[in-house]
Amino acid sequence: MEGGTANVRLITNLQGGSIASLPICRTPTFSGIFQGTTTAGTKPRDLYQLIEGLDETAAVEKLVRVVIEEVAEILKQPADSIGRHTLFSELGLDSLMGLDLVINFEMRYGVELSSVALASLKNPLELAKRLHSVLESDGKASDTIQADLIEKLVSAHDR
Repeated sequence: MEGGTANVRLITNLQGGSIASLPICRTPTFSGIFQGTTTAGTKPRDLYQLIEGLDETAAVEKLVRVVIEEVAEILKQPADSIGRHTLFSELGLDSLMGLDLVINFEMRYGVELSSVALASLKNPLELAKRLHSVLESDGKASDTIQADLIEKLVSAHDR
């Protein structure tokens, strides 16, 4: 404390999720603090609309771009430094960062991906394909998709 005033630092982002989305931060007391940040009241980017009317190949290409942008943000790298076939392991995307990615997709886009799903996928293209199948199944991974993911994960660890 200098000169009787406290220095206050406001952290507006916590583990990829905005603190502004907390209920207390949407009250009038805090409304001016979070101007310019994404809040829970903000409509998430609509991935359904992004791929609407596209064939599977074109839709996956659009989703690859979204995945790359999300991964780049988490890794604090330029998006153009990440290729569609670049292995997540080569990028240094660990399990905690992967969880951050899953949470980002849920918070920003309203799409549920399991952390098991991410663990079995190797690159942005594979994640975009999985994301496309989740979107095609109305935003929730079906039991067959989950079973397929679990089987892939088990087989990867049996090697």
